[in-house]
Order: sequence, then structure tokens, then C-alpha cells
Amino acid sequence: MPMGKPDGRSEIEGVIELRRVLVGTRSEHEAPVLVTRSESGDELVTRVHVLEDPPFEEPTLSRLVGARVRAAGTWRNGVLRVRPEDLVVVEGASTSSPAVEGAAGKGEEP
Repeated sequence: MPMGKPDGRSEIEGVIELRRVLVGTRSEHEAPVLVTRSESGDELVTRVHVLEDPPFEEPTLSRLVGARVRAAGTWRNGVLRVRPEDLVVVEGASTSSPAVEGAAGKGEEP
């Protein structure tokens, strides 16, 4: 679940999955999202955008599908916007995976 930080930023930990977003609009597409569970067990899906990545491609997040990550950023139009260095792999990506190699220098820990 989102946790507020003193600087107005939020931090969320969950698993990156590919899902359809913006369903029913002209912008509908498949994109990586951050999936968490509420205390009652309900699934919560959060759209995340890594700054510097093209928004409809999200190459950094796409390389991390299946990994558990911690993302810290600010909200804009219902999307958590994170700097590359504020996206940390908690588990699920090995040091030899392209996701970790591609994220080198972006704050992830294998």
C-alpha cells in the first residue's frame, strides 16, 4: 500500500505485471503495472511511470516483469512517477538478468 513520505512522495512495494490499462479509451494498451494486496486481500493495481522512459513503452519496467520492486515517487493524474534511482528490485531478478543489467546505475539492488 502507498506510504506517505515527509516530502510528499509515496512509496509502494509490489510485483510488476503486464496488464491492460486505460481500458475503453483510445489510449488502451498493455503496460507494466505495480500489483499489491490490501490488508483485506484485495488486489491493488498502480500505474507507474519511470521518468526518462517513453510512456507507452516503459522499457525499464518491462524488463522487470515478475520482479518484486519498491518504487518511490510523486503522483500525477493517478500515475506514480518515479526517478530511475527510486525503483529498487527487492526480489525476482538475478544479477545476470537483462533487467538488472539494464537497470544498472538506476538504484536497483539485485
